[in-house]
Amino acid sequence: MEQRQRGASSARFVLPVLFATALTSCGDSGAGAGAAGGAGPDTGGAGATGAGANGTGGAGASGMTGGSGGSTGGAGGSTEEPTTTTGGGGAGTGGGSMGCGMPTPAGTTTKSLTVDGEERTYLLVVPTALDGLTPVPVLMGFHGGSGTSEAAAQQYGLTGPEPALYVYPQANLHPTAGGVAWELEENTDDIALVDAILIDLEQSHCIDTERVFAAGQSNGAFFTNLLACSRPESFRAIASAAGGGPWTNCGDAVAAMIVHGENDTTVPLEQGIASRDYWLAANGCTGAASTPVEPSPCVEYQGCENPVRWCQHEGGHPWPAFAGDGIRNFFFGL
Repeated sequence: MEQRQRGASSARFVLPVLFATALTSCGDSGAGAGAAGGAGPDTGGAGATGAGANGTGGAGASGMTGGSGGSTGGAGGSTEEPTTTTGGGGAGTGGGSMGCGMPTPAGTTTKSLTVDGEERTYLLVVPTALDGLTPVPVLMGFHGGSGTSEAAAQQYGLTGPEPALYVYPQANLHPTAGGVAWELEENTDDIALVDAILIDLEQSHCIDTERVFAAGQSNGAFFTNLLACSRPESFRAIASAAGGGPWTNCGDAVAAMIVHGENDTTVPLEQGIASRDYWLAANGCTGAASTPVEPSPCVEYQGCENPVRWCQHEGGHPWPAFAGDGIRNFFFGL
């Protein structure tokens, strides 16, 4: 695979402030759980508006972002890492990162970073000890509005037995939404957080910089599409569950898996269909022909530059039970 060049895309991702605020009403609950009763409308793009706040588990996924920022960080294993600051840094060559040679023990670690003068955290889950010699993929998972990194790690089923780094970043209080949510515009502190996390991982772990993935649910799904738009050179693929976007041309295309419930009253089905259609067009898919793939009810489209999958299920806004394994298998099969 051609080495991707790290750095920010020039594409713009413009989101109306009202829409960004409304999205934060999607909270976290258990996988397959019902909607939580918060107040306030949650709007999707294209003028579609769903009913009040809904709580679901957020989708996990991974993502490699480019960007100027450097960080320091250990190989994991402690419960809290020293803070780091963004500065210069870069990826290793040949798919492996500069952290190769540093073994990583199995375990779950809360890591801290200083991003734009503010302390930020992410959860790093390593299900099996890594020898530090073989580059492993990174899968980042982004929780929904009002969610937490811990809930995403526990509820989404993204962490699997495969040797990999499973990363769950934590959003901060949104500046206008009145709750925890990802900011859905380019060049925000949240984009800088992802840049810093990935540089930290490159420096302290042996990662495959060509196999970095991102997935999210609800507000986290909108953010995942934003990451693909802002940092296409850094992601091999994304997965979006109960979300929407992007709403503008974003540069290079990535592989995508879009999951959406027919009865979602928080982010209507039309938003998922719009996401699917965007990635079909961006990947130059030659027609509407599709083939059923596992897990049911997913299909994969033919003649695409990068694979595009669509999983329309009978549920609502909550994270469907099939999504965790289905998304992870899609990513790691690329």
